[in-house]
Amino acid sequence: MLTAQLEKMILEGRASYNTFIAGGSQKHILNVYKDRFIIITDLTYHASANLDKTRGATREAINTFLADALNTQVKIFSTKSQNAYIFRNNVQIIPNGNLGEFWVLPFGSVKLDTYLIHESDVSFTFSYAGERRSVTNGTTKAQSIAFPPPFDYGKDGQPGALPVELVTGDPLNQLNSANGGQLEVTELNKTNLELAFPINGTTALKHFTKSESYPILQIGYVEILGTPNNISASL
Repeated sequence: MLTAQLEKMILEGRASYNTFIAGGSQKHILNVYKDRFIIITDLTYHASANLDKTRGATREAINTFLADALNTQVKIFSTKSQNAYIFRNNVQIIPNGNLGEFWVLPFGSVKLDTYLIHESDVSFTFSYAGERRSVTNGTTKAQSIAFPPPFDYGKDGQPGALPVELVTGDPLNQLNSANGGQLEVTELNKTNLELAFPINGTTALKHFTKSESYPILQIGYVEILGTPNNISASL
């Protein structure tokens, strides 16, 4: 989001508004010069149909697409800041005139206002966010926030608590940190992870030959000379 303070800095010549297009690949990098930092103010994701053959897709290919490629995950990170988004791709599936073949055509976009601060090169990493490979049922742990039904599902120790499907990450409950190390997952938060998908041979994006098959992410950002002071890496 372009705030009044950022607009003032731009008009005074102390900052500039820029655009960057990420996509067409599994990973795209926006370079940030050492004597300045950027604030990503807006993101526009355009739906994609990540299929090998979008203009003559078979029913089998469409079923695979719906299971594994209907959602696209985008991780935006630098050395001090990490954010993740999952976008659901809108597509039209239309018979193309040949028996058993279809056009799979994406349409629409999603625009988000953001305020993501980065002091170094930024990676835009694309991957699939497909079907959940593991499902764990259980009640919310007693240490967590919950209210009894009918307002909420309840938690351990509350009368009438109902089991819920708990987000556990990948099949081994393992999510990797940005530096490649294993994240420490404690018993308290083990079943309350953010919905996120690891990048591996199954979730790695592919199929970039057709204009409708590769992802497009339009980024608006403000480039500011100097370095930010007293800011949190989570901003």
